[in-house]
Amino acid sequence: MEFEQFLLQLRGVLNHLYDPDYLRRSPLAAWFGVSERYDTPLAIQRILMNAIEDMRPDPQGVTSPIEQQNYDVLLYRYIQQSSQREVAHQLGVSDRQLRRIQAVALEMLATRLWKHCPNAASANPESHYQKFSGQEKALDDFAWLKDAPVASPADPIEIVRNVVDLLQPLASRHHVTLGYRALEGLPHLAVQPVALRQVLLSLLGDLIRVASGCELVISLSRSGAEVIINIGNLRTDVPCLVNLESQGIRDAHQITAFMKGRLLVVPSNSTGVIQLFLPAVEQIKVLVVDDNRDIVELMRRFTEGTRFTIRGVHRAEAVLEAVVHEAPQIILLDVMIPEVDGWELLGKLRRNPQTAHIPVIICTILAQKELAMALGAEDFIQKPVHREVLLQALERVEEKLAKALQ
Repeated sequence: MEFEQFLLQLRGVLNHLYDPDYLRRSPLAAWFGVSERYDTPLAIQRILMNAIEDMRPDPQGVTSPIEQQNYDVLLYRYIQQSSQREVAHQLGVSDRQLRRIQAVALEMLATRLWKHCPNAASANPESHYQKFSGQEKALDDFAWLKDAPVASPADPIEIVRNVVDLLQPLASRHHVTLGYRALEGLPHLAVQPVALRQVLLSLLGDLIRVASGCELVISLSRSGAEVIINIGNLRTDVPCLVNLESQGIRDAHQITAFMKGRLLVVPSNSTGVIQLFLPAVEQIKVLVVDDNRDIVELMRRFTEGTRFTIRGVHRAEAVLEAVVHEAPQIILLDVMIPEVDGWELLGKLRRNPQTAHIPVIICTILAQKELAMALGAEDFIQKPVHREVLLQALERVEEKLAKALQ
């Protein structure tokens, strides 16, 4: 495990410090040598709590405000599990300042723990940021991306957020302001998360070093079947010249090509310095037949950021017209529709040549799963609907559709 990977794993474990299942599954269990113990979660907790306690400043010695701040943020955020807002209020800093302090404190803790790793003797955690723009690792290691199926689509907002958090210390060192903003409801990406993360690290690692005094903002938006990640400089009075021949830019170009994306780099101080175009996960249209508009809106919120797109129909007689115009892959049907026998409507959908091929999920308050399946439904959800249950049902049906097409 390289230091950068260790840092990410450590952040995850600290965020789930009191989740035994997460701790037991973490790669750090083996790294700490406690994976075979019956009390693995407790052992990991003790190791990390002791490591944080070791960072407590000596009350009898000379303590810098930064040392005290680093210890406090680790104590409050991870051991006491206080929210970011609570900790920011406790320390008297802004949320933005807290994220920076937290990133520095986490890196210091990781460096202390890393020294105990038997394989870390030749690694230098102090220089792990420099690796972003000078990767000695051959890009052949990323060739598998070319034809590999995407088992776990990438959440672009989460990945950008993590990369920004990781690079805050480097940005501060070069007097660069680094942030991000994103539109709501962005779809996940049909790319490998590790590859996207490496592209962003390569690009930003290079850019930060030539952007002293700049205010870099990563903005995310959607255009058709693509998500656009734009890295721009808000300080038009400060030049941000990109070296097109840098190792980081070359690496990013090749990895982006493997991901079937596009990378545009503008070697100037214009607003759009770098643009990354990436394929979104193919959207699955779901037609929800329910007279309750609030239910349709709830399902739309439940599926935000997923590959499922909700369209609502509130009258049974409009279903066929909606099928023709929307071409849904899945129909979600409530059988308790006023003035309509929902079971009869299900039968009509199954007999109609225009709708017979579309799987139907019955969603009703009635506990009649057996009847629904007997009448031709593909799956069944009982109201009140929970997000996890809805997404699991949609995934099951979509998986059957995909297999049928193979």
